[in-house]
Amino acid sequence: MWLSLIISFFLEWLLSFLGIPIFLRIDFFLLIVICTAYLFQPLGHLLFSIILGFFLDILSGRLWGFYIATYVFTSSMIRLTSDRAEMFSYLYQAILLFLSSLVQGLVIILYFLGSYHTIHFSYLIKLVFLKSLITSIIGVVIINWFLTGLVEMEFH
Repeated sequence: MWLSLIISFFLEWLLSFLGIPIFLRIDFFLLIVICTAYLFQPLGHLLFSIILGFFLDILSGRLWGFYIATYVFTSSMIRLTSDRAEMFSYLYQAILLFLSSLVQGLVIILYFLGSYHTIHFSYLIKLVFLKSLITSIIGVVIINWFLTGLVEMEFH
């Protein structure tokens, strides 16, 4: 898990350094929140989501509480649906990633609409929708790679 956090920090930095537009960047820490649902009990997973979100809020220095709120939302969605859905289902992972990324995007849109009055709402919605689609497609591949590694480690 520590290696995943270090790799995520590196990938987030790399995407930012390379100048990848924000609407194309995947939140790799969101993927870690989803993957760790398999490792932790519900309360431990919630605490992990809060601590990770708090740490990222401190590092980002803007929009305080953004990561805490979105990671707690994701953690809660996992726990609410875990009895009815299989964590290894690609469709479940894609929907969960899409909704979580969409909530992140909507929070950012609300922030921008309150701060900048010249931004076009329809343009932002399209970007958020595109980012959510990209996150759900690429995220499913990454999550399954991570979960497959966890299952293989359990049986060895």
